[in-house]
Amino acid sequence: MKKRLLIILLSIGIGFHVFAQKSDYKARLTKVEVQGKVTADSSNIKVDSTINAFNPQYIFTDKDIDIIWLYALTEFDFILTNKSEQTIKIIWDDAAYIDKDGTTHKIFHKGVKYLDRNNSQPPSGIIKGAKISDLIAPTDYAYYSSGSYGGWQQTRLFEKPKRHQPALFDNITSRILLPISFNGTTIEYIFTFSINWFEEVKKKKG
Repeated sequence: MKKRLLIILLSIGIGFHVFAQKSDYKARLTKVEVQGKVTADSSNIKVDSTINAFNPQYIFTDKDIDIIWLYALTEFDFILTNKSEQTIKIIWDDAAYIDKDGTTHKIFHKGVKYLDRNNSQPPSGIIKGAKISDLIAPTDYAYYSSGSYGGWQQTRLFEKPKRHQPALFDNITSRILLPISFNGTTIEYIFTFSINWFEEVKKKKG
């Protein structure tokens, strides 16, 4: 009897599917402006989804730089490669994060202590052929929380909606201003990201 019951249960299990849902915001790099001129849009910005199909990397390249962007909930991570024949510098004090409302936020980057995030930040130099791995995070999105589970925290760039509630942000844009100095001349790169709520339902055999 037990053997027969086991066979029945296994029969029911064949073809049974479990649905797993992943939902969050996705940030797509959709436009790049250099010195106020649009030099790239969705048609010529590369997308790399080999590491993470849900949250791919976006790649922009011109004659001087290659930059890879990745949205990371509380920040934007990037890897910048210097393709030019000279040392370049990222001018952090002039860099900015511009939110969906067009409000400009001062930023801090990797290696800057939370307590020092509003202080002047020296430029980062990148020699020719080298690269830097860094991040962009708004200074006013970081805060200190007291208590036994307290400490420094960072607010998400886009607040995740509560369960069974609609997304607060969808089909909006945010921008990053990244000034780069070439031999004393500063070039302003503006990266525009389209923010969309995304739900992915995966079907798995159980």
